[in-house]
Amino acid sequence: MIDDEMERFTEMWAFYNSSPNGILILDEDSKILVANRAMETFTGYSTRELHHMNVSKLIPPGVKNPHADKLSLVIENGAGPRDMKPLSAVPLLRKDGETVKVDVERRVYRYMDERRFAGIVTPARAVLLSFE
Repeated sequence: MIDDEMERFTEMWAFYNSSPNGILILDEDSKILVANRAMETFTGYSTRELHHMNVSKLIPPGVKNPHADKLSLVIENGAGPRDMKPLSAVPLLRKDGETVKVDVERRVYRYMDERRFAGIVTPARAVLLSFE
């Protein structure tokens, strides 16, 4: 039984890390709890460096953090997953100082009686369309 669960976990972890999309899981303080390997490509930070980093560090100076306002609304009012609308062409600050545009799908879920926030990060669709 334990071997089966470990095998499923290992397979799920491999799938999670093989995704071409960046995946972040945040706590209510906007601290990154988990980041997959694709986030290394998007941010230039290793998954180890991203762990416990505040997501605001990935927002360029002078740019309003689009996640912060909605996150505080969700925390204060108990808003649900539908209240976390996608973010389009959000500037993301890389470790090397370069800024790239990404789209972010966001979801709220509960894990062990704590609220978590998942973000699926992809290259900005508007930017991709401009190259087609």
